[in-house]
Amino acid sequence: MNSVESKPNVKFKSVTIISNTEISPSVFVLSFKRDFTFQAGQVLGLAVSPNDDARLYSMASGENDENVKKTMKFGEEVEGYSIPVLNEREIRAAAGILFVMMFISIFLAASKGDFLLLKYAVIIFLTDILIRVFVNPKFSPSLIIG
Repeated sequence: MNSVESKPNVKFKSVTIISNTEISPSVFVLSFKRDFTFQAGQVLGLAVSPNDDARLYSMASGENDENVKKTMKFGEEVEGYSIPVLNEREIRAAAGILFVMMFISIFLAASKGDFLLLKYAVIIFLTDILIRVFVNPKFSPSLIIG
């Protein structure tokens, strides 16, 4: 008797895999249409057939997504690397741009008491960081400039 059969609320459903993407050696993202609901934090048991032991995986999609899949990816595909990579020079240039902007605005605020530039610099800095973290680094204004 496998561990899944011992749980009374387990339901087996047959699904068709829409896509199977290898994101690194032995790590795959499976995408399939779903006809069931789930809440954030739940896991999904996958098995080849109902007689096999199901392996548990965390959900990588939102509760209202039509397909179950992983949608975020950071980095670019570069030949010779098995994982997505970021351009370190672009990141250093963007950090330098943000540093100079913040340094000048803090210097003006401290020396002349003029906080106007600092207000705009903080908004630009936070917007840039939020785009990097929540959207994708390649859309960050300072990375595009750098």
